[in-house]
Amino acid sequence: MKWKLMIVSLDVHAVSTLSTCKHIIAVLRRGDIDATTVSSLLKEKKDFDYSKIQQATEDCLDDMLNSLLNIHDDTRNTSVTQEETDLVNNVLSSIEVDKESGRLIMPCLWKKEIAPLLSPNYNLAKSVLNSQRKKLSPEKLKEYDEVIHQQLMDGIIERIDNIAAYSRDNDASFLPHNAVFRENVESTKCRVVFLSNLGENTGARSLSHNQCSQVGPNLNHKIQVATLLLRFDKFLVTFDLKKAFLQLLLRREDTDKLLFLWFKDVSKGDFSIIGYRFCRVPFGMRFSPFLLMLGLYYILILNASDEDPELTEIRKSLYDLSYMDNLSYTSNSEDDLIKALKLATEVLINMGSELQQFNTNSPNVSKQYQLQSEKDCEKLFGLYWDTKNDTIKTRKLYLDPTANTKRKVLSTFQSNFDPFGINIPILNRARLFLHKLQIDSKIRWDDQLTPEQRKEWGKISKQINKSNEVVVNRSIGDRESVYNLVVYADASKELLGCAIYLHEVITSNMHLVLAKNSVISKNLRTKSIPVLELIALHLAVKS
Repeated sequence: MKWKLMIVSLDVHAVSTLSTCKHIIAVLRRGDIDATTVSSLLKEKKDFDYSKIQQATEDCLDDMLNSLLNIHDDTRNTSVTQEETDLVNNVLSSIEVDKESGRLIMPCLWKKEIAPLLSPNYNLAKSVLNSQRKKLSPEKLKEYDEVIHQQLMDGIIERIDNIAAYSRDNDASFLPHNAVFRENVESTKCRVVFLSNLGENTGARSLSHNQCSQVGPNLNHKIQVATLLLRFDKFLVTFDLKKAFLQLLLRREDTDKLLFLWFKDVSKGDFSIIGYRFCRVPFGMRFSPFLLMLGLYYILILNASDEDPELTEIRKSLYDLSYMDNLSYTSNSEDDLIKALKLATEVLINMGSELQQFNTNSPNVSKQYQLQSEKDCEKLFGLYWDTKNDTIKTRKLYLDPTANTKRKVLSTFQSNFDPFGINIPILNRARLFLHKLQIDSKIRWDDQLTPEQRKEWGKISKQINKSNEVVVNRSIGDRESVYNLVVYADASKELLGCAIYLHEVITSNMHLVLAKNSVISKNLRTKSIPVLELIALHLAVKS
């Protein structure tokens, strides 16, 4: 049997933020700040060329679509450099523990040579704040205010009495911020996001916080790898750290660079502006994920004092299976899961962290921790996990049949998250339709599609929307078992792809772990099928 399986590429290339326009587009794509706020800020720049925004948008979308179709090879170097290794070692050696709270005191990663050029950002922060006040409803603004007030009560932030005097006497810099409201989540409904990628041009000091700081190496697994690691062993328990970033303390010398503005008393209608400074690592700084992962490594691995080899292995496994503030543990024994949860609770509570959002397929763990859920499925890194049947699936495929521009077609296509590629055969026609739009140089991103194109897209969408959900077993097998890696690859004149399976030697069970594809680009159209099949094999090896 030949395999022609395709995948939606989720590892989209980051957009260049060197130019002002592409920088703004990158901010919009991440959702850190909305178009209304950007528009209000740009009105203050009389010399701004608005036509460049449109061109930058189209360039970014072209890059995104080419990456989605896997037309261009991902040649990024993912190896760790000596400089990054030195950075990790320096941060680990400089971590301190607060004697009162047990929390870790982490250093911010400023670039020493350009940190003095960090913009004060006061006027920018004030403009963004006033824009938020105009945009948000009284209810949303009250919810926003409650988050700020709670952070003050929890000691996450401190009040600055006199902003003008404080800024004059200190090397101060303010962070603009906005709120992201997520009504469909169970934990944090309103999250304050600090816009560290925005900088105000005030002459010599004009750089943003991002420009003045290092991001550090990515210590997380890729999402496909992180999810795959959870597919071993019979039992799985997942949980996350409540407000994980905000549990890490800052050094006093770093707090002056992490100030922000807010209103004096929203509940009483007093919108005079006051200032706060962060005492802990804020959400939105580019080095925050790096510091969090190093903090977990310090607590679970370096600071381990267990003499019991079994507990040491549990610590290592908890760290290896972590992804940002999400932690997990797998085992074939329910007793091991209970030990892991007990250890994680004791260790992480000592540093001020609270565990939440527990999910498991273990009846004993559910009973002991009183985990009862009315949901049919729980979220697992963007997938849906049926804990009763121990199966996983993606969200039901949906494509908007009314999408009438290339931009809208791309948007609805990319809304279907599928890290393993289990829905690839179903999406083949939609992928090829997108490719036809992309290679037609006459079609701009916001041009209306022709009646024939809209009719074709409507048929494709309706067919895909009627497709059945693809469900796969969450558990592949024992983590300690022996497996063969079985790879199938094939090519046609339109598509080439591969499917990767794990074959467990003892049980002879076979499980799909990843499928991937690439649309045949113009420069490969003249190649023979044998050549394309070799390219498919190359894709399989890279995957």
